[in-house]
Amino acid sequence: MFFKKYNQALAFLLVFVFLLTLLPLNVFAENASSVCWDGVSTKEPKTLVKVDGIYYYELSTAEELAFVAQAEGNWRKFNYRLTADIILNDTEIKSDDKGNLINNPTTLNAWKSICDFEGTFDGNGFFVSGLYTERGLFDESHGKIYNLSVKNAYVSGAGSGGICHNSRGEIKNCTFSGTVISSRELVGGLVGFNGGKISDCQNYGKVILTDTEDSTASGAGGIVGCGSYGNNIENCQNHGDIYSLGDRVGGIVGWGSVSNSSNYGTVQAQNQVGGICGTGSATNVINFGTIQGNNNIGGILGWGRGDCVNAENHGNIVGNNEVGGIVATNFSIKIVNCYNDGRVIGNTYVGGLYGNNDPFGYDAGVILNSYNAGEIFGKDYVGGLVGYFTQKEMSNCNNYANVVGNTNVGALIGYSESIWGKGTVELCYYLKDAENNTNLNAFGNAPDEIGIAEGKPKSFFPYFGNIKGDANGDGKVTAIDARWALQAASGARTLTQEQKAAADANGDGKITAIDARWILQAASGSRVL
Repeated sequence: MFFKKYNQALAFLLVFVFLLTLLPLNVFAENASSVCWDGVSTKEPKTLVKVDGIYYYELSTAEELAFVAQAEGNWRKFNYRLTADIILNDTEIKSDDKGNLINNPTTLNAWKSICDFEGTFDGNGFFVSGLYTERGLFDESHGKIYNLSVKNAYVSGAGSGGICHNSRGEIKNCTFSGTVISSRELVGGLVGFNGGKISDCQNYGKVILTDTEDSTASGAGGIVGCGSYGNNIENCQNHGDIYSLGDRVGGIVGWGSVSNSSNYGTVQAQNQVGGICGTGSATNVINFGTIQGNNNIGGILGWGRGDCVNAENHGNIVGNNEVGGIVATNFSIKIVNCYNDGRVIGNTYVGGLYGNNDPFGYDAGVILNSYNAGEIFGKDYVGGLVGYFTQKEMSNCNNYANVVGNTNVGALIGYSESIWGKGTVELCYYLKDAENNTNLNAFGNAPDEIGIAEGKPKSFFPYFGNIKGDANGDGKVTAIDARWALQAASGARTLTQEQKAAADANGDGKITAIDARWILQAASGSRVL
């Protein structure tokens, strides 16, 4: 009986396997209509549909997309909408750590980028895979590009971007993964140069800028290589690593303005390197990546050309000259509601918030309501908050971490010109105990009683309100506080007594994953602490 059932099952299995061999090879593909392009064929799209009052040509094949790329005239002004995934190359396109193409280029279908586009291109949630080109899926666009994912891509050439070389219109809700590499200036994960608006986009690819053709190569970013100033890049994330032999390199943009965005990738370059912007301004941003370079290396901005407001840095910052947890150096800007808890390492002009604020002596900027909680290591002009201070005002700023250096070393400021009447420092305090800043004054070039405008620094200044759940002490309860509590529960983070009291959300005298959950619920509004 057993063998009879066994033979029946075996016979059924053999029949099933035989039937499988009769099916097309692409039946289990991500989209059954996604047939790989042959690299040559084009087909004029015929299906015209009306969606939300707007007419679109539907594109369901690579041949139809290739027709749009090669057509001229009104075809560049029409609207298009993908109805299937598009495969330009069906082999995995690989590159080495330096961005060099591993595949034999003669075996890949080269893509001619869509030029001078003025319409609307709706990816409709579908992807274009196997892009191999010198500029991007689009070359220059004055139109709108939405809801598109480009993956398994290799883009190389001056000013290249995974989605578009030069965007003067709008790009929204787009994603890129692959490699973008250029031997000249301006290279971005999604866009090389942006003169329009970019929002809700993500990069998971490598971005590499070499200087083999241009010794002054600059402008590389996880989202954009270079953008015009103004908050034209918002709600974006970079998860890819960025490497450059040039300057002005950032996790989001090489130079430009950014808001409501975050970087998770490692950024390595020469000068003016930042977790968010190499050069520019930033509002409501967070950096988690390690930032490394030579001069002007900052957790948020390498070189500040605009204000930095509501910014957090949690990555380690490593450089040589002018190294800051938030901003390396600047042109008289405002730093407001910012904090750093990453380790900051450099040689000269090293600070938890600023390396060298206002190196040109404009005495115009201010630093307000900000703090440092990351260890600071340097040699000369080293401060818990600022390495070299010439700012107009610094108020309500605190340092909770140890500062180590050789000369001009201060628990708050390495060297301050405020003692000569150039700017004021008030209501700023630092942690001083058996393990932190034991032999340091607030300023490296003056005793405490001279350095502070309103009173001698206290041994410890409480956090901004002692709010239950506010583990990092920034005056609000967010998901970051929950992460701090979870790290403390696992032993990955050491908290001060004040931080422990705030992180102990349920009040049981210890910090556990339950506290982290309570804090996260409080941050979302589902629990009141």
